[in-house]
Amino acid sequence: MQFQQCKLPHHAFYEKLRKTGLLELVQFNLSDACAETYSLNELQSLFEEDELCKDAPLTYANIQGDPSLRQSISDFHGQENPDHYVTFCGAQEALFTCMAALLKAGDEVITLTPAYPPLLQTPLLFGAQVQSIPLTAENHWKIPIEEIEKSITKRTKLIIVNQPHNPTGSMIEKREIERLWSCVENSNRYLIADEVSVHTTFNTKPVDSLYRSLPNIIGVGVSSKSLGLAGIRIGWLMVSNEHLREKVLDIKSYLSICCSRIDEHYLKHALLHSKKILARNNQLVSENINLFSNCCDRLSDQIQWHPPKAGLLSLVAINQEKQADRFSETLIQEAGIMLLPAHYLGLPGNYFRIGLGKKAFKDHLPNFERVLAQH
Repeated sequence: MQFQQCKLPHHAFYEKLRKTGLLELVQFNLSDACAETYSLNELQSLFEEDELCKDAPLTYANIQGDPSLRQSISDFHGQENPDHYVTFCGAQEALFTCMAALLKAGDEVITLTPAYPPLLQTPLLFGAQVQSIPLTAENHWKIPIEEIEKSITKRTKLIIVNQPHNPTGSMIEKREIERLWSCVENSNRYLIADEVSVHTTFNTKPVDSLYRSLPNIIGVGVSSKSLGLAGIRIGWLMVSNEHLREKVLDIKSYLSICCSRIDEHYLKHALLHSKKILARNNQLVSENINLFSNCCDRLSDQIQWHPPKAGLLSLVAINQEKQADRFSETLIQEAGIMLLPAHYLGLPGNYFRIGLGKKAFKDHLPNFERVLAQH
């Protein structure tokens, strides 16, 4: 296998900051894609004494994932069969392994821009061709299902969609989800439903899942986004197709082989307390959306945005004479705030990714406003 591209665009941004010394000046990442995290002590304080892992053997774990953890993940998603789940060392390994199992040279992949870069780049590693469908601010970042339908050809092997969308925070409604399912049912096409922040919602209505137990649909989840437990390096695939699941496990045996037994233990018990964790994190996101909405009102001549419908992320357009990268550098130099230009996510222009999940968001927002006002 010959990898055709290696460097992910957003990693190139961080590498540029490292080489110029700016990364050392960063005090807060305003583009962080994760919810507020817990310290190990804070997480353990939620557990009962017998839920701590003092006696856990430090041996290899089950390659598919600990059965009791898979049951907890299945319950977390409201699904019925824990045997459909496979755990990985993060969602990126899960996505890589899934695409390696599905794609070959000449296949076509339909995805959206802007996007989490691996969704655009990883198919290229396997010789597939990527057709990206652009979302627009004018259309409030709405995902155009009709464009996905029109883009399907006899070579289309995979459709990749977020719910909610990363990084715009837009959502696909139930009737449109059914149209997506129809795109892959009774065909040799597959749908990857990347739902790593599906549990981040700011109202009483849950986000409708794209996943269902059909052979052609694969779900993706992770501990780092809605739960904010990025230090627990576990992601997972939901794969009801037994043949595909076995192929995924074969490929995983060449990669991490298995997850950390300690990580599995902590995630299993964190999921038992997920309602408390999500309630805190979702409240923070809601408060930060209100804070940023007020900021945008005060600076309406400089900032335009559409608040997210769900998830941890949104995009903001900033009217600046400086190029996006130069403005990001200025923001670090003058306020210690890092802001990711959206052209690294496939969206040209002066757009930036805003992360809304952190408790310190409110502390750094005044400095963000100050720099905007000065420039």
